[in-house]
Amino acid sequence: MNSQEQYLKVAVDAAKKATVVFKKNFGKAKHIKIKNGDITNFVTEVDLAIEKQIRASILKKFPDHKIIGEEFGQSDITKKDLFWIIDPIDGTTNFIHGVPFCCISIALWNNQGPLLCVVYNPSTNELLTAIKGRGAFLNGNKIRVSSSNNIKNFFGAAGWGRDKSLGIKILPFMIQNANKVRVFGSAALETCAVARGTFDYYVHGRLNIWDMAAAVLLVTEAGGKATDWQGKKITPKTKQIIASNGKIHKKLLSLVKKISI
Repeated sequence: MNSQEQYLKVAVDAAKKATVVFKKNFGKAKHIKIKNGDITNFVTEVDLAIEKQIRASILKKFPDHKIIGEEFGQSDITKKDLFWIIDPIDGTTNFIHGVPFCCISIALWNNQGPLLCVVYNPSTNELLTAIKGRGAFLNGNKIRVSSSNNIKNFFGAAGWGRDKSLGIKILPFMIQNANKVRVFGSAALETCAVARGTFDYYVHGRLNIWDMAAAVLLVTEAGGKATDWQGKKITPKTKQIIASNGKIHKKLLSLVKKISI
């Protein structure tokens, strides 16, 4: 087992270990709090417990690695560091209400981008994994993006986080310019749906790196493309994403440029 496989095993084990807490509290989380004074931004004791657990699992094996997490911030990271990016529950509102479209997201990055990732939905027992240069997999089976290249047939999803004013612009625009658009509330799983070929595209106008750090690698390893709205590489500071099957990426970039944000 090489180092990449060792890293992936630790990430998979950490995600699966968190399943007990996840399932026990799914749809009945207690001690729900509002984050940063935003009544649309929730955190539960489960988010905190899962992130603590994942951090402990990683640092036990790799004490020199750095971590960026949604709930507990980030380490001081240099250009030479390997660093993990964790979202303990992507889709917390879905989790709170018992909607089985939420997941645990873990990715290992260096200063060039993602190296490997795990996205795990305990509710459906769907485990998505990727190692850079070695393809993307769902429960061990290789996945590929869709082959659609006609805008009249585009099927995908859109998101805007907690910025309702942005949603008012994005959703009608995508409805007008694509065949069908959905909103599910988990950026990681919606991006993964592009990797799986379920969606042709995913567009989000306001998110954080932990929402997409793992899923962007799954998309590219499945033959697709993931960039910001200017067509630039995803970095830890990126706040927007377009994920696609690659064939329609230029068209999507030209479309979102027309959205005034």
